[in-house]
Amino acid sequence: MSNSPNKIYIESDAYAQELKRLRQISKVLDNAITITGTQVGISSDPILGLIPVGGDVLGLIFSLSLSSNQRR
Repeated sequence: MSNSPNKIYIESDAYAQELKRLRQISKVLDNAITITGTQVGISSDPILGLIPVGGDVLGLIFSLSLSSNQRR
């Protein structure tokens, strides 16, 4: 019975650590700053855009990191 619902899948430690890292990056990119008194978050992209060259480089690094993990 290969489709048994009682099978337990154990994720490898490397996969769990990678998923945790991706979730942390996603949280930083999506909700870097939360507006006080609300649950509305501001993404880090506009904030990084205020830094002339470094912000673009950091945004590129985050994007390439997420893109490379999507290819796997």
